[in-house]
Amino acid sequence: MERHLRPNEAVQYINTSYGFRYSPKYLAKLRSTSSHGPTFVRHGGRVYYRPSDLDAWIERRTTALQSTSSVRREIIN
Repeated sequence: MERHLRPNEAVQYINTSYGFRYSPKYLAKLRSTSSHGPTFVRHGGRVYYRPSDLDAWIERRTTALQSTSSVRREIIN
């Protein structure tokens, strides 16, 4: 079973795993005003995040960049 992370632990996980610096306040803002934040669960009035949900959220937010020359080569071939 996957460990559930509190918001402070979730931002540490994101920073350590991906190098992105988010704050617990930013995650709280996403929870209250947006559907674009990571999936979370509430239990006993507390908020928790699963590392796999954080990974999926980061994956959705990042885009792999390609150089235009590699795209051009694929089109020509």
